[in-house]
Amino acid sequence: LRIGVETEAAALAAVRRTDADLARMRSALGAFMGALEAGRDAVGADFQFHLEIARATQNQHFADLMATLGATIIP
Repeated sequence: LRIGVETEAAALAAVRRTDADLARMRSALGAFMGALEAGRDAVGADFQFHLEIARATQNQHFADLMATLGATIIP
């Protein structure tokens, strides 16, 4: 499920994202990398990155599904 949803979301986000979406994705990715480098738990930051990709699809259903699944989707 995760691979299917995230693959489609990434493809749509690549085509539909706005500059603001891209800035939010970069910020979320930076937070994720910062957590990893500091040896902190990165699950929340990882989830935020995936949520920002879902939002960048400009299809609310992707964002709603990701929000419903929550951080449990992150292994």
